[in-house]
Amino acid sequence: MSHSPEEFTDQTNKAIGQALEYAQEQKHIELVPLHLAHVLIEDEHGLSRQLIKRAEFNVQEVQEAVDLKLKKLGQQNPPPSKIYPNSSFMNVLKQAKKLSKQQKDSHTAIDHILAALYEDSDTASAFVSVGLSKKRMEEVIKQIRQNKNATSATAEQTYQALEKYGHNLIADAEAGKLDPVIGRDQEIRRCIQVLSRRTKNNPVLIGEPGVGKTAIVEGLARRIVHQDVPDTLPRRLIALDLGALVVSKLSQTERERLLKLSDHLHENVIGQDDAVDSVAEAVLRSRARLSRQNQPNGSFLCLGPAGVGKTELAKTLALELFDSTESMIRIDMSEYTESHSIARLIGALPDYVGFEQDGQLTETVRRQPYAVILFDEVENGHPQIWSTL
Repeated sequence: MSHSPEEFTDQTNKAIGQALEYAQEQKHIELVPLHLAHVLIEDEHGLSRQLIKRAEFNVQEVQEAVDLKLKKLGQQNPPPSKIYPNSSFMNVLKQAKKLSKQQKDSHTAIDHILAALYEDSDTASAFVSVGLSKKRMEEVIKQIRQNKNATSATAEQTYQALEKYGHNLIADAEAGKLDPVIGRDQEIRRCIQVLSRRTKNNPVLIGEPGVGKTAIVEGLARRIVHQDVPDTLPRRLIALDLGALVVSKLSQTERERLLKLSDHLHENVIGQDDAVDSVAEAVLRSRARLSRQNQPNGSFLCLGPAGVGKTELAKTLALELFDSTESMIRIDMSEYTESHSIARLIGALPDYVGFEQDGQLTETVRRQPYAVILFDEVENGHPQIWSTL
């Protein structure tokens, strides 16, 4: 296929690959735009379904209209060993890239593909048959993009980010879901004062969990609804879930890699099924935010004679998680056989000799916080090391 993957977003490249696979599954003799339309609409979490729903059309009806056209395509049995895109498919990609250049985008995204699909007569007639016109599609694309440019391979994730990952506190206050806030009038007034400034208008609420930071913001939302704030203050208050936002930044490729982490580890570590599965499950739990916060993704004690794969497991895990075996930090615990050697590991206490020097472990983690740390030959270390670890 004569298109450069670097010019397309990750989701677009994935859709093109899925369209090719679907055409092969259906034993069709060539790849046509209808295959691309099918996989785009079939993606339950994709941008295409969001656009169709925003246009107030039934996704299932649009899918059926496309599939009805696909059933009319010729099949070959046995299927061809390799199929190629026809001229209409290549024209859709050409038009999509043309649209991206017109909009000064560096990448061709899913919304460009959807708009370009109307250049294919069969796909356009399928969309129009259910009332989804090109003009209406362009309108909802403009609404959902909100003048944002596709400047990266993950451009679709930036569309309507607040709507995806934020929570409208004003709507909750209007619905009576927020309780009155008692004893925080001073803090709420201070927030209003800072927000009303022309510059330096970003208040920061600092405190331990449970002291009422969220309650202050909810109290502000109630005041906005009751119009007990200056007219210059915006009437919009969104609570953003940073955890969900971080998780969403994982590309589809990385998500799939994490789900297949156990299989990838098994390819390099042979004969240690239970150990490999335990490590993979712990990593998945951590990435799913089901483990304890502010702690390592996992702490494992690997026992066994030399050569069974303890170090190899650590290397492979570093390679899978951080794309390099250099992300495995090895600390030889046989160098810490004395009780006082713990100071070399985590640094000396204040007023002790060597207090100014950083510990081998603490300094290494400070410089390389995302890594797999291997405490090798830990049985040779002083017993006090165990309580520290």
